[in-house]
Amino acid sequence: MNNNKALSDLYPFLNENKKGVNTELLLASIQEKVADSINAKQAFFQKNEHKILRSAQIIAQCYQQNGHLFAMGNGGSSCDAAHITTEFMHPVTTGRKALSFTNLTADIATMTAVANDVGNAHIFLRQLLCWQEKTMF
Repeated sequence: MNNNKALSDLYPFLNENKKGVNTELLLASIQEKVADSINAKQAFFQKNEHKILRSAQIIAQCYQQNGHLFAMGNGGSSCDAAHITTEFMHPVTTGRKALSFTNLTADIATMTAVANDVGNAHIFLRQLLCWQEKTMF
């Protein structure tokens, strides 16, 4: 797919009115993206509701036992790891307790040192080894 095709698919109004943005087409494009996002989330939940529930139960059990959670990811998933870590450690909801959570992608020095010395396959494992006696896998 070339860049023009990709842009046209995302923003169909761009090439239709060179003098200005057609507000109605822009709003329709935004509404379509919102609907697609909602549909994708609903389909994901319907397909995975039991796994999501079980995950929530495991997380709750971990914290009931004074456990600690970890997040990690490569590329865009490292941003997801940072986000979920923040949600647990600094809850948006007033009065909610901060929960023990570590983002393994946050320590760039450790990640690059491990990658350089022993390889990329070990960047998260090496960090987890420090926690092995207290970690629920």
